Amino acid sequence: MRRIIVLAIATLGAASAGNCAFARSASDQRGEHVFAACGACHSLEADRHMTGPSLADLWNRQAGSLQSFER
Repeated sequence: MRRIIVLAIATLGAASAGNCAFARSASDQRGEHVFAACGACHSLEADRHMTGPSLADLWNRQAGSLQSFER
């Protein structure tokens, strides 16, 4: 009886882990799709500006404070 319970728990755990990996993959794909609209004007490389400023090191940076982008 204990073997059946342990086997059932292990099976559910493996199935749950597989679903989480799929969800992350779908989320990554969605993020790439959403960023495509931003990527037309913004780069993710530091100091590589396009129509808009680079988005590298964006977090904790005040808007309009990037010295290397002069617009």
